Amino acid sequence: MQFGEKLSDSPEENSTLSSTLKSTKELLKSLKATTQEQLRKNVPKVANYLDKSIDEASKGFSDLMGSLDKRTSVEQRELLKAYNSFLQKQVQLVDKRLSSLEKEKSPDSAPVAPPSKASSPS
Repeated sequence: MQFGEKLSDSPEENSTLSSTLKSTKELLKSLKATTQEQLRKNVPKVANYLDKSIDEASKGFSDLMGSLDKRTSVEQRELLKAYNSFLQKQVQLVDKRLSSLEKEKSPDSAPVAPPSKASSPS
């Protein structure tokens, strides 16, 4: 079959095929528009959530450091060791997530699910 050649000699079949192609094209346009709109709505929410989370973590760190000053040096050492361990686990989770994203070939691929609650540090 050559480019531009009729698929069928039947006008009804050509009309049906043409109608199906037009419907598919319209459906794809609609899906694209819907997806773009959802991204426009949700990306700022996710960015805002991340900013808020980082601000809260920073405040928590500042509060922790301020409260350490009121402790003995032995207590400070123990608390800082525990906090260091917690942070190392967080860094491991971030590294694992980055590694799984690096394995992705296409920027348009499906989102990578976050680690399950079972693998999160407590």
